[in-house]
Amino acid sequence: MKFLKARLQALFLTLLDALRENYFYHSGALTFHLLLSLAPLTVVLLSFADLLPFLSIERIESVVEKLFPQHTSDILHEVLEIRRRRTGTSLLAFLVSYVFSVGFIRSMAKALSSVSEGVFGERREILYWLLMPLFLLGGAVILLTGFALSLYLKFVLPGSHRLVVELAYVLPGALLLLLLYLGFLRRRVSLLRLICVSLLTSFSLFLLQLLFTLYITHIFRGNLLYGSLSSLIIFLIWTNLVFLLFLLGARLIYRLESRETPSGGVS
Repeated sequence: MKFLKARLQALFLTLLDALRENYFYHSGALTFHLLLSLAPLTVVLLSFADLLPFLSIERIESVVEKLFPQHTSDILHEVLEIRRRRTGTSLLAFLVSYVFSVGFIRSMAKALSSVSEGVFGERREILYWLLMPLFLLGGAVILLTGFALSLYLKFVLPGSHRLVVELAYVLPGALLLLLLYLGFLRRRVSLLRLICVSLLTSFSLFLLQLLFTLYITHIFRGNLLYGSLSSLIIFLIWTNLVFLLFLLGARLIYRLESRETPSGGVS
C-alpha cells in the first residue's frame, strides 16, 4: 500500500509540475520543430509517390476529387510539376528536412533536460547529425507501419476485437518511448522504472488517440469551407498533447528517482 501511495504521489506531483512550469511551452516548441522537419520531407515522399503501384496519377485524381472537388485541377497540376522537377526538388527538400530534424532533436533534448532536472539532456553534437535523425525517421516508419497494420486488422477482425487490436499497439509505442528516453539519458536510472513509465505513457497516448477518434467521428463535423482548417488545428492540438505526455513521462521518471535518491545520487 505504501509503495502504491508513493507512486501515486509522484504522479500527482508530476501533473502539478506541468501546470506550474507550463510544459505546454516545451510541447509547443517541439510541435513547431516537428512541422519544420516534416514539411520538406513530405515533398520528398510526394516526389516519389508515383513509384508505388497503388499511387498512380489516376488514383490520386480520384482521391483529390472526393476531398477537394473544387481544386482538383490545381492540385494535379502541382503534383505533375513536382514529378517533373523530382530530382532537384527532392534533394533540396531532403537536406532541408535533415537540418530541421537535427534542430528538432536538439529541441527535444533541451526540453527533456528542463523537465527532468538533468536526468535527461543534450548529447554530443555528432549524435544529432549522424544518429538521431535516422532514429527519428525509423521511429516514424514504425509508427506509420503500425498504424497501417491496425487499420487493416480493424477491417479483417470482428468489431468485438478491434479494441484489443488497438490496445496491442501500446507495446510498440512503449518500446519507441523507451528507446527515446534511453537515447537522452544522462545518468544511471533503473531500467525497470524506465519500462514502467514508458508503458504508462504509451497507454496514456492510446487513451488520447481514442478520445480524439471519438471527437472526430461523433462530435467534429467538418465542411467544405472549414474542414481543412479544422483538421489542421486538431492535428496540431493532438501533436502538442503527444509531446506533453512524452515530457510528463520524463518528469515522472525524475520524480520517482528523486524519491529513491533524495541526496542527489543515482540509483
